[in-house]
Parts: sequence; C-alpha cells; structure tokens
Amino acid sequence: MKNILYNKNLLSWYISIGVDNFLYRTPTNHLRNQTKILDSKNTLASQKKEVTHLFKEKTQHIATSMKTIHEINEFLTYKFNECDLKKYAQKTVVYDGNINADIMLIGEAPGATEDAQGIPFCGQSGKLLDAAVNSIGLYREKNIFITNTVFWRPPQNRRPTSLEIEICKPFLQKIIHIINPSLIILVGSTAAESLLDIKGIPMSELRKRYFKYTNQFLQNHSIDSAVIFHPSYLLRRSTEKKQMWLDLLSIKDKFIDNKIHI
Repeated sequence: MKNILYNKNLLSWYISIGVDNFLYRTPTNHLRNQTKILDSKNTLASQKKEVTHLFKEKTQHIATSMKTIHEINEFLTYKFNECDLKKYAQKTVVYDGNINADIMLIGEAPGATEDAQGIPFCGQSGKLLDAAVNSIGLYREKNIFITNTVFWRPPQNRRPTSLEIEICKPFLQKIIHIINPSLIILVGSTAAESLLDIKGIPMSELRKRYFKYTNQFLQNHSIDSAVIFHPSYLLRRSTEKKQMWLDLLSIKDKFIDNKIHI
C-alpha cells in the first residue's frame, strides 16, 4: 500500500512538472554516453591525422626524387593516383607559362574550363588575371609561370580540402624549388593560407603585407611573396578591381622595377 501511494505521488509530481513520456525503463547516464561519442570523434580525428601524415610522407618521398617540371607533370598525369580528386577530373592541370620565369603565380585549383583544357587559369577568371598582370608587363609566354595548390578540379568547384592540399603540397614545393622564382604572387586566400601556413587573416590584411616563403627543398633560401585577389572573386565583386590594380602597381614598384628582369 505504501509503494502504491509513493508511485501515485511520484506520478502526480511528474505530471505537475510537465513530464508526458518515458523513454527508458532504467536510468541512463547521458554524460557517460556523451563521453563515448567524444572519444569516438577523437579517435576518428587521430586516424585522419595519421592518414594525412602517411600520404604526405609518401608524396614527399616521391617529390624529392623529381628533377624537372616535365618529370613532375608526366608523373602526376600518368602515374600518381593518391589524390581522390583525380578520379573525378578530366585532366591533370600542372602548369602554364615559362619554366625559366622569374615570377610565379599560384592559385587555388582548376575550374571547369581548366579541367577541360588542362591549362591553369584559362577560363573567364584566367582572362581577367591575364589582363591584370599584362598591365604591369607580365605575360605567360615571356616571364611568368602559373600553377595551383592542387592539380585536379574539385567537384562543383568547391574549395580543396586540407588533405587534398597536403597530398599535392610536396609536388608544389618541388616545383617552386625547380623554378626558383624571385617573386611568388599568391592568387587568393586558399593559396596564401596553404603556402604561408597562416589561418584566419582576412584578404584586406594579406594584400597589404609581404612575406618570405620557404620550404623543405629551398634549404633556408626564402622567396619574396605577395597576395592578390583571386579573379573569380573579382568577377563577382567588380568594384574590387581597382584594389587589384593598386595591389599590382605596389608589387611592381616594390619587387619588379629595377629588381627583376622582365
């Protein structure tokens, strides 16, 4: 009788505080379950980090043995299958321009037109980039070399993932080492963040700063670097074209005039 009264009072109390449904027959420690979920996420993150390290170590070993741009291009096009982007791309897009250039432009990734033709910056945004750099005396066939942080088009033109960038990075680093430019112009925030290992700095600040770039193959030798808008951004925000022009004039004045033979 005592238990019946207790249960009745307990139910009345549940009703009074708005309880209308019981999900479990026994008490459940949700904090313990949450800990299990967190442990699972941490395990997955650790596994992903390990996979990234293994991929990077493998590509780094391969890139180290490469001696020429042609060798890298042939290997990435016909033999390298470690980056999943290649499964969905039409062509491998490694470079364009003069391999003896003093100035290197590095963008984000191939777009649809680049994927179809196998040439970086050959679509609408590429035409805008050409017009911009031509205005300060830079031309593909004469004095610039162009490449990207990844060599295959990401589906739907999405931004490359950190893993995709890391897989390609040793080859990009080797390309920079072989070309050995006097100046690197990083086209857009993805290229800047990837090459300079910086995060969270807005383009408004990146464009006003100059950097010294180095990597494992350069052996303490650094290369002057500057950042400009990606032309695809300018196609959406035409009002920023003036800023692009001013940035290029500043780069020309600081790094090119009387310093780099063009």
